Amino acid sequence: ATFDELGYPTSIERIEYEPKIFDTLVGLVGRRSGKSYVTCFIALYEIVFGGHMDSQWIKAGQEVIVPYIAQDLPTARANMKVIHILASEVPLLRKQITKIGMDQIEFWNGALKVQIEPPSVKTGRGWAMPIVIMDEVGFWYKTAEAANPAYEVQRAVTASQAQFPNRKQLIISSPYTEEGLLYDYDHAGTDGKNLTDDAEDKDKYEGTLVLRAPTACMDNPKLRHTLRKFLTRERARDPEGFDREYLAKFVSSISGFLTPDLVIGATDVNVKERTKQDNERSGWNYQYIGVMDPA
Repeated sequence: ATFDELGYPTSIERIEYEPKIFDTLVGLVGRRSGKSYVTCFIALYEIVFGGHMDSQWIKAGQEVIVPYIAQDLPTARANMKVIHILASEVPLLRKQITKIGMDQIEFWNGALKVQIEPPSVKTGRGWAMPIVIMDEVGFWYKTAEAANPAYEVQRAVTASQAQFPNRKQLIISSPYTEEGLLYDYDHAGTDGKNLTDDAEDKDKYEGTLVLRAPTACMDNPKLRHTLRKFLTRERARDPEGFDREYLAKFVSSISGFLTPDLVIGATDVNVKERTKQDNERSGWNYQYIGVMDPA
């Protein structure tokens, strides 16, 4: 689709595709678009109708957890309750919830629990987790030196999903800077289609659906009568912030000397080593520069 300056769609091109089941959804969505409702709707469907509680996947008495992981617990707590709100609107689904607390929702007398969790490498260790909700991943720690980088959190929860053939990861966030887990998914695209066939990491994006939508495109009915005026004002006040918050676009990190696009464009993939002799034979006149990180 193409969009106007506020994010409203101006044209839509329908693309033919082969229907398939994805195990990972990555949604890059603008603020106030109702993305928490979308995420919780999918999670509720998977909990009730996904077949994850079949006895061939879990043992009797095994603790089955659906973690709602967000950058802070108050956000996780508020958004997790959307699952209860959605279920309460349908009598059949309402009966599946047997207990709701501040930090946990129990289904079927505690056979499955949805509970809030921080983005920690300790999350999910020892649990069985058919569904994982990762909220606002763009604002989690990104660097490997951080205490709980997003990559390590995902690695921890993925291992806890191994026994479920139809496991799901729901990764929903507004974009932030051009770095980290969310940016890598966006760069790779659905099924890694943006990567070359010989890219080493192309296979790891198989089964991943990557979607992007500005706030206006999502057409949140709660904002329908006020949104255009609001977006027009915010775009005039803060153009760069508007692109990130409402057009779902990444912004360049102010701390980066070279932007990620420049680094990606200058990178030769699958090159483990390039000797001086290799460069001389190739006919290129490479310069060799030694650098030291002042940090």
